[in-house]
Amino acid sequence: MKLIFVLALTGLLVFTGITGCTPAKNSTVDPAIQSQADASQNPTASDQDQIDKTKIRNTAFQWLKNQEAKVKEWETAQVIETKYTDDHNVYKADEIINIKGMDTLKVVFEMEDDIWGSIAIAVYVDKATEEVLGMDPIAR
Repeated sequence: MKLIFVLALTGLLVFTGITGCTPAKNSTVDPAIQSQADASQNPTASDQDQIDKTKIRNTAFQWLKNQEAKVKEWETAQVIETKYTDDHNVYKADEIINIKGMDTLKVVFEMEDDIWGSIAIAVYVDKATEEVLGMDPIAR
């Protein structure tokens, strides 16, 4: 009985490809499928930008300690390259930082606040170091 079970399980694994079966030596791969596979393994510059924006968005979201539940759809938050020519203060804990002239990435999160209702905040990330500089509310 055990032998039949083992043989049946082995046959199922081979049949479904779980054991890592590869195509036969003489088989061919559809060029369209191969180009899609190549593209997924070798991202283009625009794909790289998207990967970087995803990382920046995640860094900014993680920085919002205890506020995550209020953020709406953080995965689609805008990431905008920003460089202020005038004074612009951002707030980090009990510290105020002027980011005038700094190359930053501004991540805009939509939030739901109990008192203010729907608001937006911007989290600023240093473009070079990917360190969170601070945040500020965005007026509507």
